[in-house]
Amino acid sequence: MTANASLLELPAELRNQIYREAVVIPDGVHIDLSDMNGPNTKQPALLHACRQIRAEAITLYYLENKFHITIPSEDGKRMLPFYRAAENHVTPCLISVCCGWKGAYSWTNLLAWLKLYHARDIRLRPVYAREYLEAAGNDLDRSARLVEMAFKTVEEMLWVKWDMVAAVLEKFHLVVAGFDRDWA
Repeated sequence: MTANASLLELPAELRNQIYREAVVIPDGVHIDLSDMNGPNTKQPALLHACRQIRAEAITLYYLENKFHITIPSEDGKRMLPFYRAAENHVTPCLISVCCGWKGAYSWTNLLAWLKLYHARDIRLRPVYAREYLEAAGNDLDRSARLVEMAFKTVEEMLWVKWDMVAAVLEKFHLVVAGFDRDWA
C-alpha cells in the first residue's frame, strides 16, 4: 500500500526547510531592470503553487535572499514594481538589496528617485556591493559615494518640504558636476 503525503500536511518546521531549499538562492537573486521587455523579477515557481504555500514561503524569499538589482542610469522608479511586491509581504527596509547601474549617469533619474525616497514612496536606497564597484573601477566608486551622499542628505531632511530639499540637492549637483563632468 502506498501512502500519499501532502506538503501542507508536514509540520511547519519541515515545510520551512523545504521552502528555504526552494526559494533561497545562495548567490542571491539577480534582477536586471534595464531589460526593456520587462524586468526579470520572476519569483520562484513554488510561490505560485497555492495560496497557503505562497503565504508561508514568500517572507523567506524576501528576507533570506540578497537581491542584486541592476538599474539603468539611476532610474529608481524602475524599482517600484519590485518594491511594491515586497512591501505586500515584508517591511522593505529589512530586504537586503545591492544596486549596480548600467548606462550613463542621469541626475534627472537620481533626483526622481530621491524624491520618491523623500516622499517615502520607496524606502530602498542604493547600497553598492563591492563586486559592482570592483568591476566598474574608480569612477563608479566615486559616483557611488556621491549617490550615497545625496541619499544621506535627503535622509537628514525628511522633515523638510521637498522644494527645499530639491534646492539643496541642486546646489549639491552643481558642485558634483563641477568636478565630475559625467554628472553634468
